Amino acid sequence: SWYKGNHHASLSKTEEAIDFLLNASGSLDKISYKILLGIPAYARHVNDPSKVRTFAEIYTDAVDEGKHTNIDWFNLNSWKGYEWDSPARIQEKIALARAKGLGGIFFWEIGQDKCTDNHPGGILLETAGGVSNHSDYSLPSSQAISSDGEIDEL
Repeated sequence: SWYKGNHHASLSKTEEAIDFLLNASGSLDKISYKILLGIPAYARHVNDPSKVRTFAEIYTDAVDEGKHTNIDWFNLNSWKGYEWDSPARIQEKIALARAKGLGGIFFWEIGQDKCTDNHPGGILLETAGGVSNHSDYSLPSSQAISSDGEIDEL
């Protein structure tokens, strides 16, 4: 499968798609500001792309399992085989959209974001809006979770 072990919406795939679109007709590059970049707020399983989870579901599962504290949600982009756009990746995609002269970004779909006490507007949406800063994404704890979903004692 083309997908196995590869994020379905990676930065490189996104840039390739934008470049294709801008160069396909020979004229879209002149009106690139009319193009919006869609960013998924969900994750696909790297070994089975038919398995899909929202960012909110993954975050909630980690919280419910007591494994969420001290996770660097800003940079974490995979968990238990699911891969998504972390806030760090979202910032990279926003920079790409700006560099390509696009009209902006949108989330597919924003209802899949996760609102928390630290991020009442949603972790992903606040990232896109520049509201959050990196230090807000980790919470203190005696446990941390690795990218494969295992608990590590600190």
